[in-house]
Amino acid sequence: MLEQSEIQCIEHFFDYLQRIGNHYAFIYNNEAYRYQMLHDNALKISNWLIQQNCHRLMFSISNSPFSVGLFLASWLNAIECFPVNPRFISNELLGLVKRAKPNLLIIESQQNSDVLTAYCQTERIKLYVVDAPMNFLNTITGTPTTKRAVNPIQHKKEGITYHISSGTGGHYNFHGHYTSQILAYAYQRQFDYGLKKGDLSLVHLSFNHAYAFSYQLLPNIALGNSMILAPSFNAKTALHYIKHYEVSALALLPTMYYQLCQQVKQKSLTNHHLRHLSVAGDQPNPMLFQLVKDTFDQPLLNGLGMTEVYGYAQNISKTNEHNKIKLFDDVKIKIQSLKSQQAYPLELKNTPFPIGEIYIQTPIQPISHQGVWLPTGDYGYVDNEHNLYFLGRIKDIIIKGGSNIAPLELEHYLYQIPQIKQAAVVGQKNAIWGELICACLVLKENTILTLEQVNQFLSQYLAQYKHIDKLFYYSQLPINITGKIDRYRLVRDINNETTTKICLP
Repeated sequence: MLEQSEIQCIEHFFDYLQRIGNHYAFIYNNEAYRYQMLHDNALKISNWLIQQNCHRLMFSISNSPFSVGLFLASWLNAIECFPVNPRFISNELLGLVKRAKPNLLIIESQQNSDVLTAYCQTERIKLYVVDAPMNFLNTITGTPTTKRAVNPIQHKKEGITYHISSGTGGHYNFHGHYTSQILAYAYQRQFDYGLKKGDLSLVHLSFNHAYAFSYQLLPNIALGNSMILAPSFNAKTALHYIKHYEVSALALLPTMYYQLCQQVKQKSLTNHHLRHLSVAGDQPNPMLFQLVKDTFDQPLLNGLGMTEVYGYAQNISKTNEHNKIKLFDDVKIKIQSLKSQQAYPLELKNTPFPIGEIYIQTPIQPISHQGVWLPTGDYGYVDNEHNLYFLGRIKDIIIKGGSNIAPLELEHYLYQIPQIKQAAVVGQKNAIWGELICACLVLKENTILTLEQVNQFLSQYLAQYKHIDKLFYYSQLPINITGKIDRYRLVRDINNETTTKICLP
C-alpha cells in the first residue's frame, strides 16, 4: 500500500509505482498491464509532452492505460491538465477548449468537427484524434527514462488537475487541485472507501468524473490493486466482467445498479465474488437498496461527494437509514439555517440537530477556494457521531443517472426553437434515474412541437444524456412574487402531473 513518505513529491510516487511494479494495475481489452508498465508509459508520455511543448493539456478520451498515463505524466511535468467527459459532442467540447486554452488537445473521432479543427488551427492548438489509445501510445516518440525529464518551458513546482462540473447557471466550472493534494488524498482515502488490498474493481465511469477518480482510481492505486477498465456502461458487459474476472468491488451510479440487477434477473449469477458495492452520484431510492441486497446478497453502501472536493463521505458498513452517510474524519461541516423552509419539497425530519444548508471544508479544497466554506447545494443535518443525514437539494441542478444537468444550459437552446415562447427545465422524480429532464413550454400561437423535434434540435448542441425526457405544455408559466418563473411550482406540477398536456417519450 501507499506510504506517507511516497507522497512527499511526485518522484517518490513514481518510485512507489516501481516498488509495486509486478502487481497488475489494469485489465483493458482483455489484456493485463502491470504497474511497471504504467510507470514506464507515463515516463514515455511525459517526454513526448515535453517534445510537444505542452504546458496545458486537455484530453477527452475513454479510460485506458493511456488516459491514466496522461494523468501521471501531467503530474510529473508540472503542467495543467483538463480531463473532459468523452460523452461530450464537438459543440460542448469547443466551448471548454475556448475557456481552458490548452495548447495540446487529445480527443476521439466522434467529438471532432470541422469547426473544432479550424479553431485549433487558428489558435495553434495541437490536435490529436485517438480511437485506439494503446496503438497511439505505441506510435508516439518519447523513450522511457529512469528519471524525471525536465520541462524547460515550465517553472511551476507542481501540476494542477482540473475536474469540470456543470454549474446551475448553465456553464461549466473548473476545479483545480495541486498534485500534492491529489497524492495526499490518495494516501488518506485508501481505506476510507471500504476497499481492501487485493480487491479487483470494475470501472465503468470515466476518470474525468470525480466519483470514478476519487472512489476508484486513486484508492486502488494506493492499495496496489487491479482494475478492469471497461467501456461506457452496459449491463450485459458488466455482468460478463463480474463473472469472468471474479470482480470483488463495484462503484456505480444508482441507475447502473438498477440496470445490472435487471440483467441478473435475465442471466443467473451464482457463486459471485462481489463483496463491496458502493454507490454515489445521487442519493439512491430506498427501493434500490433492497433490490441490490436481494440480487447480490450484499448491502449497497452509499457515498457522497462533489467535483470540488471529490468524495467526502462513505458508508463502509450497512446503515438502517438510507440517507445516513458517514463523513470522513478530516471533513468539517457547517449547517446554515434555511431562509425559507416552505420552498423545499422534502419534509424536514423531527430531529434535535440543526437542519439547514450544508457547507464543507476539506484538505482537498480546490485552489480557487482555499480556506473557505463551500456550499454543497444540499440540506440536511449532522449527528454527534459525524454522520450526515441528506434531506434534499436546494440548487436547481438536475441529477439524472448520476450526471449533473444544468437547466439554464438547456433553456438557452430551447429558446432558439422558433415555436417556443417560454421554457423552463426542471426535474421529475424517478425511481430508476433519480430524476427525468422535463421541459415546461409555452408555444407560440398556432404551432405544435413534439419531443422528437425538440431533441433533434438539441442534438446539434448537447450530448444525448442531456436531452429532454418529457414535455409539459402550459398556456402560461407560473410567476413568483419577484416576477421570475416559479420553478418550485413547476416541480410540484410535474411530480403531480397536473398540467393540461403531457408528451411522454
